[in-house]
Amino acid sequence: MSMNSASQHYIGGYASGYYANGYLSEVNFVDGQALSATAFGETDPSTGSWRPKQYSGSYGNNGFRLSFSDASSVSALGLDLSGRGNHWTPSNLAITDRVIDHPTNNFATLNPLDKAPTNTNLPQNGNLKFANTANYQNNAATIAMTSGKWYFEMSPLQITDAVNIGIINENANRTSYPGVDTNGASYWNAGHRYYNSSQTA
Repeated sequence: MSMNSASQHYIGGYASGYYANGYLSEVNFVDGQALSATAFGETDPSTGSWRPKQYSGSYGNNGFRLSFSDASSVSALGLDLSGRGNHWTPSNLAITDRVIDHPTNNFATLNPLDKAPTNTNLPQNGNLKFANTANYQNNAATIAMTSGKWYFEMSPLQITDAVNIGIINENANRTSYPGVDTNGASYWNAGHRYYNSSQTA
């Protein structure tokens, strides 16, 4: 985007109809300064990975900070939190387009490459949502474990038939479902727990 020009400004798009295909976690624009990356991020002392931090300096006249954290309405997604009042107007967005999976709150996502061969349903919304339309359609997630204790969370949006959600072996048969596969998946009677429901959420 061309900032500080006398024209309409866009984030995640271009005036002639070209749009970004992705997600924005936090957008900062500091007017009148050229800052280093350390003004917005730091190295995590535990993991050695780069992580964002909140900018604490001046934003200048036309500066803004968009965190997309207010999900009270679509218009709230464009609120400027810099204190300058340079708010933005969201376009062609729904409140359901906002996800809470971001660099500082990272989720295991569904892996579109690790699914049943007959499964033609690809994950949606940044690989966080799966819509099943046929029997024995499964999808594995992206974070694997080798030892220790684990837990996971999920939110059923709608359940109209039996659903099995759990932890399986990496060699499990992707054409079956957790608790049934005899070649790698955990069994029902092996002390493992699965969520199973035939109720509508």
